[in-house]
Amino acid sequence: MIRNNKLLIAAGAAALSAGIYTSAVSAASVTANASATVIQGLTISENNGGMNFGDVSESGVGTVVLSPAGARSTTGGADVLTGGGEQAGQYTISGADGKAYTLSLPTLPVTITETVGGIATMTVDNFQQTGSSGTAVSAGETMNVGARLNIGAGQTLGTYQGTY
Repeated sequence: MIRNNKLLIAAGAAALSAGIYTSAVSAASVTANASATVIQGLTISENNGGMNFGDVSESGVGTVVLSPAGARSTTGGADVLTGGGEQAGQYTISGADGKAYTLSLPTLPVTITETVGGIATMTVDNFQQTGSSGTAVSAGETMNVGARLNIGAGQTLGTYQGTY
């Protein structure tokens, strides 16, 4: 029995000393830095009121092609008249110097609608631009847009408008 008491006393002393001599947990902290640079975002602005096919007459189904340079050509029963305000769409792209961009135009036809009755329509397709990608400059870079206007037989007279 004496031997059992010695074991109990030794076990108790070990448990007591473990509680007395525990190592302290210390906390450490660090101050870290965070940073960001705010740059000029990419902007696109319309310069000239948008693309305008100008005055067009129709004697049957036809098309008017307006190049990005502003030149017009026709097919079929379409004819163009001078002095109708024809112009390619012109846009300025601005952004932080040296930042790359890519632009895309509609790949599907866009519908334009006669502004008085609101029922008659034509489609615009085959959009083309003078550049589709580049590197932005804060002073701005110009891009021109042209397309093809599809005119139907007996097209309702009037002014047509839409967006792309």
